[in-house]
Amino acid sequence: MIDAHDNTSLKNRYVFIIIMAISMLAGWVIYALLQTPAPQNIMYDLVQANIQQSGVTNPVTAVLLNFRAYDTLIEFAVFFCVSIASLPYIDAGVSDHSHLETQDGPLFSLVKVLAPLTILLAGYTLWVGSFKPGGAFQAGALLAGCGLLLSLSNVGVTRMNGFWWRSIFSMSLIFFILVIGFSYIHSHTFLMYPTKLSGRLILFIEFAATFSVAATLYLCYLSVRGKVS
Repeated sequence: MIDAHDNTSLKNRYVFIIIMAISMLAGWVIYALLQTPAPQNIMYDLVQANIQQSGVTNPVTAVLLNFRAYDTLIEFAVFFCVSIASLPYIDAGVSDHSHLETQDGPLFSLVKVLAPLTILLAGYTLWVGSFKPGGAFQAGALLAGCGLLLSLSNVGVTRMNGFWWRSIFSMSLIFFILVIGFSYIHSHTFLMYPTKLSGRLILFIEFAATFSVAATLYLCYLSVRGKVS
């Protein structure tokens, strides 16, 4: 029969061995990082050298929506596919809101203050993205959070399967394709914006992307609400 004291001692040894192994691995990783020479940021220099042609002064926005716009186009297509996949999970009937706050509760009073501020902050985040950190994805996330707050306050958006909601889901992809066609007419090159109009075209794309991202994120929330504990 194994003594309880010996069993505890054996467990402590295993714990000590695991801690030592993790510590040695972490030390080796830290040592390897310290010995690795600092990389030369060639891409940053290339972006800064050509940022005047992008139409914006924020290097992140310039890369995402001009220099590597093809990647962002694929991301918008992914968002569109996510909305298509989430729509069937929206309940067609009347949802049970008994677990939510009522409109005369303290949460609703707080939402009445936060919702307009969130919308205003989302607009500012969209506008400031051309020259400071921000842009469509951040603004869309703020708007989606506003929708989540309204939903928790029993102010839900219904009929997400309607035509107008489907148009919002696809807005970013449609607007991007329109910009691609317009740019190709002027430059005869795929995804090369006219230099004088590049800033306006990027803002045009980001405006549409804000609503598409917000609607898709809110749709994802509605598709799982009440289905997880």
